[in-house]
Amino acid sequence: MVLTFNPVADIFQLLEGAEFDDLVADIAAHGVREPITIYKCQILDGRNRYLACQKLGIACPTRQFGGEESELLDFVVSANLIRRHLSESQRASGAGAGRG
Repeated sequence: MVLTFNPVADIFQLLEGAEFDDLVADIAAHGVREPITIYKCQILDGRNRYLACQKLGIACPTRQFGGEESELLDFVVSANLIRRHLSESQRASGAGAGRG
């Protein structure tokens, strides 16, 4: 199944170059450790994992977002700011997205 990205998820950039290649290699070696999160047939969290799985030609585990539509932004920001290696300006940009 081909999935699209939820626009809320686009507030964070996709991995590129060596960072993406490292993710692909890790998934090839260890599998996907964290399922991607889906909301209304769109990827809310896990776009990079999904693309890595596509590149590897393997299925990507999924789970459904259990919250309300009004919680999408908070979920995406929380999920990405905690585990990503972002610069201060990237963190500020993501944290302030859609607010104000």
